[in-house]
Amino acid sequence: MLNEMRPSRYVVEFFQTGKHRAPPNDRLPLKADTDSDAIAQAIWLARHTYHHHFQIREVSKGVQTIIYRSAPIARVA
Repeated sequence: MLNEMRPSRYVVEFFQTGKHRAPPNDRLPLKADTDSDAIAQAIWLARHTYHHHFQIREVSKGVQTIIYRSAPIARVA
């Protein structure tokens, strides 16, 4: 089916702080087919929102793996 929804392979989780083990404030599925596309989309989203830190998870057959964890992004006042 052409309009069939497929599950997202990548999920980005946003955090307000860079604290280790802090729960994410927001999660978004990414429309990416490769790791580099997912990272580029997440960086763009982080720069255009109020989030300071993020990580990307790859979801494959029920297994989640963190493929990228950003350093907190500096903000201009």
